[in-house]
Amino acid sequence: MDFFSGSSTTAHAILQLNFEDKGNRKFIMIQIPEFCNDKSEALKAGYKTIADIGKERIRRVIKKIESE
Repeated sequence: MDFFSGSSTTAHAILQLNFEDKGNRKFIMIQIPEFCNDKSEALKAGYKTIADIGKERIRRVIKKIESE
């Protein structure tokens, strides 16, 4: 359980480990809906909150692992 998940590095690591050793680890990511800075590259890319960045990272990791 990660109470300050930010960009979801913990989720990324757990997904990668599960892929590598066929594990079945689970995770819970918690991030308050903190808004991205008005001038940030993240906001320009369409991410309104830090949690949005993390969710997208998890989606991309899963997609990459599924293609391997």
